[in-house]
Amino acid sequence: QGFDAVERQLEYADRLEQQGSYLEAARIYGSILEIQPSKPRALHGDARCAVERGELPRALELYDRLMRVDPRYREYTAALEYAEVLSQGGRADDAADLMKGLVRESAKPNHRLALAHYLKRSGQSAEARSSLQTFLADNPPEPWRHRAEQLLAETPAQD
Repeated sequence: QGFDAVERQLEYADRLEQQGSYLEAARIYGSILEIQPSKPRALHGDARCAVERGELPRALELYDRLMRVDPRYREYTAALEYAEVLSQGGRADDAADLMKGLVRESAKPNHRLALAHYLKRSGQSAEARSSLQTFLADNPPEPWRHRAEQLLAETPAQD
């Protein structure tokens, strides 16, 4: 009974979020987190709502909690979102560190490009260029190759 009720609430909150009703969705996610503070789906939904509402400190706290519970949540999608929120919050170094850890676990093309992106954003241009050159040497398929070449062209040769 309790499990089904929580799942129904989560489905409803997800629908509200998709419709742009972020405050209502956040209230539901929050009420679930009061009962189950480590529920990944509620943490993720609440974090996304906080981002949409411009509440970066709250979003950072929620993503941090989610990463402690399940860093691989939704095939690392939440980690990629967390990196962007860190960067928006002026913490590009932390975003780059998060991506370094992610790439050690999962070297998917989008993860490797995200690493280079956040290295560049944090002023670590030489490391970003090196990462991109290594990526390109691995002969990635399109459109990853094109995106990497573009990012490399936009990354200064000097820090």
